[in-house]
Amino acid sequence: VGMLRADYEKFIKVARDELAPDFFLQTFETEQYYHKFNAKIRMTNTFFPEKASVGLDNRGISVDIFPFDCIEDERDKAIARIDKARLLIKMVLHTRPDYSPNRFKNKLIRLLLNKKRYHIYRSKYEKCIREINEHPTNHVMCFIYHMIEKQYITFNLSDIYPVKPVQFEDRTYMIMNNPDAYLTEMYGDYMVLPPEEKRVCHVNGKIIFDLGENKDENS
Repeated sequence: VGMLRADYEKFIKVARDELAPDFFLQTFETEQYYHKFNAKIRMTNTFFPEKASVGLDNRGISVDIFPFDCIEDERDKAIARIDKARLLIKMVLHTRPDYSPNRFKNKLIRLLLNKKRYHIYRSKYEKCIREINEHPTNHVMCFIYHMIEKQYITFNLSDIYPVKPVQFEDRTYMIMNNPDAYLTEMYGDYMVLPPEEKRVCHVNGKIIFDLGENKDENS
């Protein structure tokens, strides 16, 4: 699920108080070892063995919630801001107060960055995001989107908004205005499967839809 920054922040505030008990809002502020800057909504009492979630307390079936921000229309300026925001994201994650790294590399990074500077890094990141959203542009992007370190994916705002309804089986969902442009930007020729040797599975175990009393599965 994707939404513009203002809607994303509003959603996070509401979800903290109004999610049903069957769901858990997972952010780097609600889960100690969660290391992503986007939120997830997880179903409690389920188990999804995603490789990236090993070590987390909450590993239920989930949906990602991504914030989209305005970004400069000029490519060079956009790349500079993306690099800056991604660096600040790493600084915030490595210095957050409740984070206790269990790897030597991460312990060293936390030491060098100085955990006491967390609020400084957080303030700089929020300023970096706020100042671009205060001046709407014709492009948007999600700072978390990149399959590799130097991947810069931006979208024409008109391809995202206005959203439109589509029918899927017996339900109606709202999707971006031009899904073909979005998917092409993300994946290239998305209608062609990659070679078998390049296909990646993110699941490393059995998906459990009802843990029941057997909470040990979620470890």
